[in-house]
Amino acid sequence: MEEYIFSEYLARLRALPETTDYLEILNYSDLQHCRAKTCTLSSDEFEDFLDRKGSFSPTSGNANSTFLNGIRLVVQPEVREPETFASDVVSLEVSKYESLIRKMRLPFQGLEASTAVGPFFWWSLDVESANPELQFIFRKSDAQWKGTTRGWEMMLTYSFESKITSGYVKGTKSAGIKKLLQHLMACSRPVAHPLLLPILLIHHLSAKNDEDHREVRENIRRLEGALSQRYQINAAIGYGPEREIDLDSLNQQLTECQCRVLQKKPQAWRNALDRVERATRAFWEALRDYSNDKPDFQLQAIHRGLLSRLDFLAGRLDSLESYAHVSLERLKSQREVMLSILDQRESRLSLRIAAQQHRLADASKRDSTSMKTLTFLGSLFLPGTFISSIFSMSFFDFSKELKNSASSNIWLYFVLMIPLTIFFVGIWWRFDQARCKRVDEEGEDGDEVNMQALENHIIKELQKRTGARLSWKANHQ
Repeated sequence: MEEYIFSEYLARLRALPETTDYLEILNYSDLQHCRAKTCTLSSDEFEDFLDRKGSFSPTSGNANSTFLNGIRLVVQPEVREPETFASDVVSLEVSKYESLIRKMRLPFQGLEASTAVGPFFWWSLDVESANPELQFIFRKSDAQWKGTTRGWEMMLTYSFESKITSGYVKGTKSAGIKKLLQHLMACSRPVAHPLLLPILLIHHLSAKNDEDHREVRENIRRLEGALSQRYQINAAIGYGPEREIDLDSLNQQLTECQCRVLQKKPQAWRNALDRVERATRAFWEALRDYSNDKPDFQLQAIHRGLLSRLDFLAGRLDSLESYAHVSLERLKSQREVMLSILDQRESRLSLRIAAQQHRLADASKRDSTSMKTLTFLGSLFLPGTFISSIFSMSFFDFSKELKNSASSNIWLYFVLMIPLTIFFVGIWWRFDQARCKRVDEEGEDGDEVNMQALENHIIKELQKRTGARLSWKANHQ
């Protein structure tokens, strides 16, 4: 069944070849025959490396030197193709990839695991076959980000008969595969244990994970200083340009911090670590059963050291889990503070719009009152003016009853009319100016009272949400 599924996946693969290296560490009882080398693997040498022919032939040695253990890897430490970790893409020619899987007896499930998300570790132990083997897959890949891909994978097979770990390792530059291989070369003697490479990888990534979480926590403290703690430093929020905060930038930082915490969530690594520990113990039990005698002292020390390292890493991940939980809660709190500030600003904006609309309504009302006043004055004086004009026309002749052409008291009309008109117009103008001034003062005082009430309400809501000690009185002293 595994053979059939592997052939099905193989038929739909796309090849995006990358630069390929090899790593070979072979340990002998005589240190002079030990070999530890890594170099670029050309296309012509690829099959020779798999078959251990030509320059890759095993050292014959002598009667006093016996082979102890080794590791042989095909490595692609810095893959660059954006789709290199797609489920239907391999970084070798398809024929070479198939030859790699079959000749190194790597797990057929490697192609199926290409769709796995998050840290994925799988292992299988077969001690019933003629050549007992321990196989495992360890990988983590992610979607493309800003046009680049991220991730790494390793497929390894340990042969109990030959005592050689064979495998394929690839990763992007950010995975630090080159640094990992340097660690492996420095630990060339303990390569007898097949779980050494995965544990070294977890150790490397765990340290990087801790640093990322510490960096996120520092960003959270800066965000807290820009959001919730700014109320403790300044009793009230100022809306001037020198104290304005960029909420768009803060929102982006909050989102990035939350994504980084969730991406580096320790629980996923803790689950993978548990599976690595079970594989390590299963290997040791199988090794004791296969060898029929007690393993050598050096291998026992390596095994105990790896178990101790796994326990240490588990403790760090457990501690980091609570650390990440606190970071997420603090991010949630700061997001609530930012939303409160947004609500406050929207409320102030709505209040200002309402105040302007109120002023426009008052202006319209003043215009209407002015027109009403003018209408009243016109209604008061126009009738007399109209009657006077009518009687002064030539259609009416009162000369027979008048002894003179004009009355000698005509000046009384002007003496009374002019002051009276000035008096009434003056009273109206004075009254209109006083009313306009009173309306303007009421509008400004009303805006201030409404804004103060709104800000007091928002501060109380912030106290409920964040627990910050806010003092509003300091803003009005």
